[in-house]
Amino acid sequence: MPLTNPAGRTGSAFASDGGGLLVFGGSDGTFYNDLWRYDGNDWTDITPATGSPAPRYRQNMAYDPLFGRLVMFGGGLTNQGSSRQGDTWVHDGAQWAQAMVAGPSARWWHSMAYDPINGKVLLFGGEDSSGRLNDTWHYDVPNATWTQLSPATVPPVRERAAMALNPVTGQILLFGGNPGGGVELGDTWMWDGFDWNPITTATIPYGTGTRNAGMTYDPIRERFVLFGGITAGVFRANTWEFDGQDWIDRGASPLTPRTFPAIAYVLALGRTVLFSGFGGVGTYFPGTWTYQTSTFASFSTNGSGCMGSTAVPSLSSTDLPWLGETFTYTVSPPGPTAQVFAFVGISNTVWTGGMLPLDLAILGAPGCLLQSSNEVAVAAIGSVNLPLPLVPSLAGGTLYTQGIAVEAGNRLSVSERGDILMGLK
Repeated sequence: MPLTNPAGRTGSAFASDGGGLLVFGGSDGTFYNDLWRYDGNDWTDITPATGSPAPRYRQNMAYDPLFGRLVMFGGGLTNQGSSRQGDTWVHDGAQWAQAMVAGPSARWWHSMAYDPINGKVLLFGGEDSSGRLNDTWHYDVPNATWTQLSPATVPPVRERAAMALNPVTGQILLFGGNPGGGVELGDTWMWDGFDWNPITTATIPYGTGTRNAGMTYDPIRERFVLFGGITAGVFRANTWEFDGQDWIDRGASPLTPRTFPAIAYVLALGRTVLFSGFGGVGTYFPGTWTYQTSTFASFSTNGSGCMGSTAVPSLSSTDLPWLGETFTYTVSPPGPTAQVFAFVGISNTVWTGGMLPLDLAILGAPGCLLQSSNEVAVAAIGSVNLPLPLVPSLAGGTLYTQGIAVEAGNRLSVSERGDILMGLK
């Protein structure tokens, strides 16, 4: 647990710079303009001595990794609508500077994320003096310009929607929010860099949707993580995950139900970090939480193979062995005419013929070691597709695999051993 925590608050702006969670401003009755950074061990107040934006809440910000800048827009200086701001601020890692540029109308409760496809910061919706909005904007950091976009398809008006970037695909997910009148939306949209695309899901978080939730993307488990919010006047503490097809309810968390949590996946920490949130009148939660699976998936190679006619067979994969999915890996052949197979087994110490490793000199391949049991043998032309059942009791277990190649004259060669550690998302 961190030794230092910022004051609990609501309506703060937050983003990750890849190495930590950054939180600016917010309110617990007092309005703040402090800037804090959590590095996985502790919080550090990195507020500049001078030049910060005025204290505010309900603003939003995003981090541009290309230029190493935080971009913040809008918010309210008080809880009165007349105090909404339309100012743009950029933080360079040391100081804030106001960008004196025309842009979106003064607003709060808008959504922001970095758009890597265009290399700009994306802003959507919010609420200004005219009501709820559904306009889409880009902010260009090096040119300090806002540009209103005209996508062919646009989500309905809303404020307090959750939005997060998938940095792998460059797509941005938008969920829920409030269109006015105390209603929560439950629709899911994806920004592809050029247009908004509606996604029809079989399941909707909390049945009808939510507002004031926090959302981020976990690239290890390849899913968006949404937490908290408010639905039909009830504060929530469930964690939901969007896997690209549907929403999955991970159930109630140990956290007290809350809205407006500051939440972001921190790449350097390999986990989602959550700070504070609002639990109702006068309740501003202090404290920092992290979220990640306890059973990671991994694939590693061990030992060594032996030479074929032109090369040593080898194992490789860019995939991870998650239960409920198909794990794909490749066995490279030792020569152009080799027939390649893969053994998959449950042990690296014993097999049906005795102990492992086994010297294959008895098969005319001296110096080649069998290092995996062989309960399953599959042809490996190009790649091996290994379905892993969604059986939670298998989480944390390891399968072993080895490539076996046969060339002209029944010449044998083998790869190193691959260790398949099965994880549970």
